[in-house]
Amino acid sequence: MKAKSINHIGISVPSIQQAIEFYHGVLGMEVIDQHEFAASPTVDQITAVKGASAKSALFDAGNIFLEVFEFTSPQDKGQTHRPVSDLGYTHLAFEVSLEEVEDMYALLARKGVQWHCDLIDNPGTEPMKMCYGRDPFGNVIEIQGMPDSSHFSNRNRIKES
Repeated sequence: MKAKSINHIGISVPSIQQAIEFYHGVLGMEVIDQHEFAASPTVDQITAVKGASAKSALFDAGNIFLEVFEFTSPQDKGQTHRPVSDLGYTHLAFEVSLEEVEDMYALLARKGVQWHCDLIDNPGTEPMKMCYGRDPFGNVIEIQGMPDSSHFSNRNRIKES
């Protein structure tokens, strides 16, 4: 018995509309579902959060889904710049072509991404450029520019499926 794949990643944001503008409008992910859920005993059980209610959007990110939540209850604690060294999920990485990575870096900067540094060349053996930054909501994201032939490219995995 084993897990077949990672189905989705979930993140919280302060505004579902701004998330749609960023993840769909800027990164081009298709919105495939939107819904709201009200606080209930079942939601309390699932989330382990008393009185949780939220708006959500599900995006098709090619090889995985991205689920985004705007919790309307309880109140956000405002932890928008948790260091990546803290326990828990550290970042969400987006693959782009090596030829487009510099343009994507510049576009995302214009759209509110605060980059940790300039694009850097992969210190490994394969040609790759990468950078960490914060999406407009403080979540850590990464862009990775690599050729389709890269051992690390998900495009090869999608073609093989």
